[in-house]
Amino acid sequence: MLEQEVEKLLAIMESLTARRAELLAEADALKAQGITDGRPDWNRKKYLYLRFPTQSGERARQYIGSDPVKTDEALQMVERSIQHKNLLHHVEQIDAKQDKVQQLLSELRRSASRLLKNIGR
Repeated sequence: MLEQEVEKLLAIMESLTARRAELLAEADALKAQGITDGRPDWNRKKYLYLRFPTQSGERARQYIGSDPVKTDEALQMVERSIQHKNLLHHVEQIDAKQDKVQQLLSELRRSASRLLKNIGR
């Protein structure tokens, strides 16, 4: 019974590790295509700017314009950035689950070790 539980935990860990690798590969692919921290801001619903997070008290922005090709490219970069952040969030969740599984395995090892010491007395 205990052996089955350990096998389940190890299988979970293996599955989480594989999923984590997949998510990181997806995130890297999105980053390679181009991402941005900028957020779209339309001026008069015609001219696109990308506004960036405040740094040193100043908020930077980048003029994209009204060219459909450039605006579409910029908006795709924003969308990939959102997807990239979501993937990294899922990786963090997997890391937390892996930590929990490792904690359970460590507790199990300690308990088994104590039990064996007590039996050996």
